[in-house]
Amino acid sequence: MVVGPNPSCPSYKAWRGVSAHNARRAREESTSPRFLSKQMVVVPEDLRGVLLRFNPPASPTGAPEDPAPADATKPWDAGSGPATAAAGASSAAAPPLAKESTGGSSRGSSTGGRPDLDKALADLVGGDEATWLAATTAVRKALSAPAPANEGAIGAVIDRGALPRLIQLLDRADKPQLRLEATWALCNMAAGTSEQCRAVVRAGVLPPAIKLLESGDAELRDQAAWLLGNIAGDEADVRDEVVKAGAVPPLLAAIRAETSAGALKQQIWFLGNIVRKKGCDRAVMRSILPTLAYLGAAAAGRAGLDSEAGSAVSDRASACAATVLGNDTVVGDLMWAASYAADELVEALVEAAPDLVRAAAAVVNAAAPSPEALMPAIRLLGNLASGEKEATQAVIDSGVLTGGYTALLSRGSVRASIQKEVAWTLSNIAAGTADQARAVEEAGLLPVLVRLYDLQGDPSVHAEASFALAGLASTHEDLAIEVLEAGGVAPLSKFLRTYWGKAAAKGKGRPSDASATAAAEGLYVIAKAASKGGSLVGRANPALAAFLRAGVYRSIEEVADEGALPDQAAKWVAKILREYKEPPKEGEEGEDEEAQAEDPAAAEAEATDEEEGGELPPPASTFVKPEGGDEGGGASTGEGPGEGPEEVDGGGGGDSAGAGAGVGTGEASGEGAEPTGEDA
Repeated sequence: MVVGPNPSCPSYKAWRGVSAHNARRAREESTSPRFLSKQMVVVPEDLRGVLLRFNPPASPTGAPEDPAPADATKPWDAGSGPATAAAGASSAAAPPLAKESTGGSSRGSSTGGRPDLDKALADLVGGDEATWLAATTAVRKALSAPAPANEGAIGAVIDRGALPRLIQLLDRADKPQLRLEATWALCNMAAGTSEQCRAVVRAGVLPPAIKLLESGDAELRDQAAWLLGNIAGDEADVRDEVVKAGAVPPLLAAIRAETSAGALKQQIWFLGNIVRKKGCDRAVMRSILPTLAYLGAAAAGRAGLDSEAGSAVSDRASACAATVLGNDTVVGDLMWAASYAADELVEALVEAAPDLVRAAAAVVNAAAPSPEALMPAIRLLGNLASGEKEATQAVIDSGVLTGGYTALLSRGSVRASIQKEVAWTLSNIAAGTADQARAVEEAGLLPVLVRLYDLQGDPSVHAEASFALAGLASTHEDLAIEVLEAGGVAPLSKFLRTYWGKAAAKGKGRPSDASATAAAEGLYVIAKAASKGGSLVGRANPALAAFLRAGVYRSIEEVADEGALPDQAAKWVAKILREYKEPPKEGEEGEDEEAQAEDPAAAEAEATDEEEGGELPPPASTFVKPEGGDEGGGASTGEGPGEGPEEVDGGGGGDSAGAGAGVGTGEASGEGAEPTGEDA
């Protein structure tokens, strides 16, 4: 007889919680980064009028500029500010996305053609300082030009030996315009290939760039954060170099003191890139929590409290934070940063920054959720739900179950990746305490999950819904009956038949084997729970009648006979067919009753089963935490669902984040243990 574990034990969530996160992050870490560097591209003269016609002067994120503090950087000037090559990409598809520059009038316009790069590089490496400003500006324009005009520009700067000079110019406090142009040029070089970015780092850019985070010039602080953010967003080992160079303390100090809207936006984006890649030092992760709390308070409409110092920040910094975090794209950057931190420090994040939960819930519960902020907000809440019971409860208490989650799962127009992420979060909540699982049912989400199979055709959504339904059924026998009465057996059996039947497509597009195991196990625990209440309905097991009506027996028998089911799922199906046989057809009842009357031992055993009550033993698979599990219970990711950020509207899902996008699946990675004995 298997004894059920304490639901608060971390390993209890291994089946549908932590393992899902680990599997997704493992996939993300094994693929190339989906990060899109910020590259500033100059708008040619003949296109500026068209751009202004359809896109009025905007903030660095491309959204209308909110009122900013008096000393905020100048709004984007069409005559000098760059448009981003990646600006058309979805900000939800892969955090962080490229953004437009916060250029000021001091940034000269481009003719649209490529400057004489060779002459500029020769002047730059020469000894005549009088030529350096013009040469640096020409180099910056060549690097900022749209493709194909900028092809080979980064390589030329490196090959001609101009990179050390550009880095040297970062220390020229006596030449502010020259220093700004050099920082801008280096920012675009860091947005090149990974090897080009590494070349910039090897040349010694980090120390002088980090110093610029403390500059009195808002434009320089903006550009320094942009440059360092591009570097940190390259690869984990390059990010580690940024951290080791000491970038984090001055960045955190700059965020809490920043009075420039443009600079603060870049600093928040840079902060997200510090924690985006897995493996960031835990001490560093903990050091950013007070700053996340400060930003979360601003996003939740309570700006002004510096949670690290416990004192009020300056009125101008508070106003700046409130203004900037009224921008959906910046809120999205903040939510991604918090979701990455929650991967490692979920309980600590909830304790230190409760306002982040409120801010994420506000995004999800909005009548018209922001495409830029919705996916990262859902990812943050999903990561929290995979933590211990306090973190899971914070998600429940935020009101998303009856609010945004119900709405997002009920609309066919919502992107599949969003619905997948929400269903994954519900499966994590279902793996919590019995009361937390009941909160899902009490929110009316059971019929919503059942309808989701018909509403959305994406198999990854079906897989997450199967995890959620099976998780609820496995928590307690009365919830198993609720799943039965909500019509949950039909979609679970259809899920098995659709993706593992003879006619099902093999390979790509098929959900994980673990999802098949969950669906089969869910059917078994529903049948088991219903058998214990049989005396209330004339000794008939209502689950078996539901199985018969929904064609469950036919579906699972056929798919089992075809031998296509994963081993663990096949064993659960065999257990159903062996222990809960198909009820007799009409006219055969009397014969069956006579057989039971002639077998008093069987009747006595059944009566014993009926007397048993209480909590169902959890699936055997919940006892083993998968290898490689993160200490502290991580949650979901990836460009979430498993890829990085994704879009809200549009077609089917697809890595968050990422950081790519569709989202890698949030399905659990480990297979369930082999069902054994009566209470497997």
